[in-house]
Amino acid sequence: MSLRTWLVLFIISMAFSAEILAWAVQHGQFTNVNRGRWMPLRRPGETVPARRRPAMLGTILIGLAVMGLVWLDGIWKLMMQAVGR
Repeated sequence: MSLRTWLVLFIISMAFSAEILAWAVQHGQFTNVNRGRWMPLRRPGETVPARRRPAMLGTILIGLAVMGLVWLDGIWKLMMQAVGR
């Protein structure tokens, strides 16, 4: 893959990461970061409220899978070029 292709993939992945970060900040994912350190100390049988899963979780996972496959394809092509096939 050419340098231009790698730069486009880098820019797309950075934009995707920025979008995920913006979503997390907008939905209050970082409002109570100290809550996690007390979770192991709760009493047995004490219930933890169910977390609401975002509706776009499937979209995020599919996007990450596609990006991973694109990166693996690029790495595979580079390895084949190095071997000389």
